[in-house]
Amino acid sequence: MFPTLLVILFMDDRDVAVLDAVVAGAAAMGTRHIVVAHIFKEAPLQSPLSALLQQVDHTMPPELGEASEDLSQRLPGIDVSSISATGVPETEIARLVDQHDVDLVVLGRRPAVGDKPGWGASDSKLLRLAPCSVMVVPSGSQLGLGRA
Repeated sequence: MFPTLLVILFMDDRDVAVLDAVVAGAAAMGTRHIVVAHIFKEAPLQSPLSALLQQVDHTMPPELGEASEDLSQRLPGIDVSSISATGVPETEIARLVDQHDVDLVVLGRRPAVGDKPGWGASDSKLLRLAPCSVMVVPSGSQLGLGRA
């Protein structure tokens, strides 16, 4: 049973499959709380030239709130919240897992093409270092609990 899910959204085409998988599986997994998160990637070491570069807006994307509201409507009775963070993705995800007592991280990946795996170094590192279970949802897939 996974009472608390951390759903990582990339604010791109992967998010639809991730949200649909959460809706398909949340009740069956006994989920009580879902934290929908977006991580703004930031290098751990700042460059001396950072002050000269245009600053990136790291406020919570409106799509994150919309995704949380969508999950709340589709999953009545399950508490859904949203949060954004800035930093090294795998570090921030580990921090969120600890902070929210997460049992399962759910994230998406693009389809593998040729010799490219469909995810970046941060996602690969997260899979190796995650402090809890991780469910990877390929873009365009559907969660079929009958086969699980």
